[in-house]
Amino acid sequence: MPFYETAAEVNKRKRQLAKVATENKVKELTKGLEKLSSSKGRIFTQETTEQLSKKTFNVSEGFKSFNAFKKSAGSAGTGKEWHHIVEQSQAKATRSGFDIRSINHPDNMVAIDIDVHHRISAYYSSKPDFTKGLTFRDYLNGRSFEEQYQWGLEILDKAIKGVI
Repeated sequence: MPFYETAAEVNKRKRQLAKVATENKVKELTKGLEKLSSSKGRIFTQETTEQLSKKTFNVSEGFKSFNAFKKSAGSAGTGKEWHHIVEQSQAKATRSGFDIRSINHPDNMVAIDIDVHHRISAYYSSKPDFTKGLTFRDYLNGRSFEEQYQWGLEILDKAIKGVI
C-alpha cells in the first residue's frame, strides 16, 4: 500500500535528527536521512485527510519556485515524487491566479509513489462526466484554493487506494 508524508513533516524529522546528531555521527545521520527519504511515510488515512484539510497556509512559509522548495526539502525519496495537492498550473493568471508561495508551500506538497503520481496526473487530464466535457484540471479553474485543496486530497486518496 502506498504511503506519503508532507514536506513539512520531512523537514521536521530532518531537523529533529539534526538536533540529536553529534559531529561523530554525521555519517550515521546522513544514512538515517537517506532512509527517511526513501522510506515509506505514514499511512494515508481519513484522519490524515482531516488534518490536512484543516491546514491554514502562511504564505510567507511558501517558496517562490518549485526548485527552491526542492532545494530546501530535498528528494522525495526513492521511487517517489513531490506532488502538489493544488496543482502548479493554478498559479497562472489564465487559471486561478493563486500566489505561487501557496502552491509551493510545504503543506501543499506530499511525497508519493511515482505510479500514484502518474494516476493523479492522468485523472487531471481526463474528462469525468460531472465536468460536462472539461478536463478535471479545467473544471477546477477559478475555484477557491480551499476547494481545490479538498479536491486534491480526495483525488490523492482515490489514487492511493487504486480507485483511479
